[in-house]
Amino acid sequence: MKRILYVFLSWMLFSIQGWAQNSVNNHYFTIDNIDNEYFSIPWVKNTQHPKVVERINQTIQMNTVGCLYKVKGEEKFFEEMMPLDGTQGTVGLDYVILINTPEILSIAFTKETNAAYPDTHYSYLNFNAATGHQIELDELFTPNGLLELHILAARQYNRAIREFYQTAFDRGLLQKGDYESRGKVLLDLMECNTSNRISFFGVQSGDIVVRKDRCFAHVAQIVDIDWETTVRVDHFNKEDLTALGEALLVDKKPIATTHYSKHPNRMEIHGRIDGKYAFTMNLYFDVDSAWGSYWYNHNGGFINIEVKQLSPDTIEVSEDGAKFLFKIQDDGTLTGHWTKSNGKRYTIAFD
Repeated sequence: MKRILYVFLSWMLFSIQGWAQNSVNNHYFTIDNIDNEYFSIPWVKNTQHPKVVERINQTIQMNTVGCLYKVKGEEKFFEEMMPLDGTQGTVGLDYVILINTPEILSIAFTKETNAAYPDTHYSYLNFNAATGHQIELDELFTPNGLLELHILAARQYNRAIREFYQTAFDRGLLQKGDYESRGKVLLDLMECNTSNRISFFGVQSGDIVVRKDRCFAHVAQIVDIDWETTVRVDHFNKEDLTALGEALLVDKKPIATTHYSKHPNRMEIHGRIDGKYAFTMNLYFDVDSAWGSYWYNHNGGFINIEVKQLSPDTIEVSEDGAKFLFKIQDDGTLTGHWTKSNGKRYTIAFD
């Protein structure tokens, strides 16, 4: 009888823990699939926040497939991804939800391609669940926090390098002839680990998932490691996190306002030209360059643009025969207009 009671109580505890985890991580947004035999991406739903889920779904679809589901339709949505000869090109696409809370939605994608060699590519999309805007690392971490994140990730990668090579040669998984010598491989991996350590990131409950690009060409991937690891959020001090990072990662507090900073690294803009023509624009800024992507929400086709940062708070975006001008105000809001090729100017309403 005691044995039966013990098993029952254990089952109840496991069920409660599982329910609690699912309720925290999986139930803020409802996640359905857009899929066929080879490809699958999430279709995010939340009836109380239609504008937020529209932004998220458009970003997912444009980043992974390059078109919009509502525009292309079910039969043609994945059409551009299908290999023409059935063998070369993208042959698989799948995803995993890392976290799904009122603060953050984080999704990891895996894409399988086939050309001279089959290959696997990883990517992540992270969203502020209250606004639908993408989140980048430098929006969560201060410069000091980013440095600490790189250091912690590098330690994890070094441990993975040592553990892999301590066993791989001994078990005959690798031979010295696979890539010159064991010492050269280790030195190359250690050197690779000291630069560009984080290429992508995701968020899990209590963790930052970080991944860097592989170090070796495809023909030598057998001597590479899996460059994904996790870093605990509680490893960081308060000064390592931005106000947004502390709210979303530590306080678990949704932030529904959008502020644009002067000297931005990235801007995600949702607006309507003349109050009618809704568009989405993502702009990126480096020390001496700027670039971006842009589409109208009703058709979802990428439009070529040229981006110039005229001053710390003024950005000009040129397309074929027309221009946007955006100005970041002192309070973090955005103003701007769009000028047609004939010189006629239209005010932009920002969502």
